[in-house]
Amino acid sequence: MIQKSKRNKIFIFFSIIFLILFFILNKKNIFVFFDNIQTIKNMSLLLANNKNKKKELLEKIDDFENKKEFRELIIKEKLFFKHKSEKVIFYNLDD
Repeated sequence: MIQKSKRNKIFIFFSIIFLILFFILNKKNIFVFFDNIQTIKNMSLLLANNKNKKKELLEKIDDFENKKEFRELIIKEKLFFKHKSEKVIFYNLDD
């Protein structure tokens, strides 16, 4: 009787372990797992790039707010063309 009980417990234990391994390690789940790892790497790379862009933009904003020369440079660059042959069109806006 003790041996049957012990065998049943061992059988149930191995059955549970087998089912867990089957659901975790079957082909579909392994591919999904590796795809998720690749997706996480891509997203972390994009996040790092976006953080760098944010840092650069914040530096430009800070320079624009604090440095008069930089502000004048940016305004001239955005409002006027660099070559004399290019023309600027001014519009009169009605308020």
